Amino acid sequence: MEGTSIKDKIEAVLEGKANGIKINGLCKLHKVAGSLLLEFEQINDLPYTSAMITLHSSDYQGVREEIKNEIAKYLQDVTNKVLNDL
Repeated sequence: MEGTSIKDKIEAVLEGKANGIKINGLCKLHKVAGSLLLEFEQINDLPYTSAMITLHSSDYQGVREEIKNEIAKYLQDVTNKVLNDL
């Protein structure tokens, strides 16, 4: 799917034409057994594990909004953990 827009890639996952995609350097989107999962990867060498979030939307705009909200929450959690370690 090289050269394809991220919207087209997400829609391919939603339609079952692809099992998953890497959205950016932080997360991947997977479709497993009918469930749409957002996987956050470990950030550099931080000792915090990756996380899996189940998404509930079934269209691109809904998925995009859920991903945006989950990225904001995840980054805030990581920030809080890093600051608490100081």
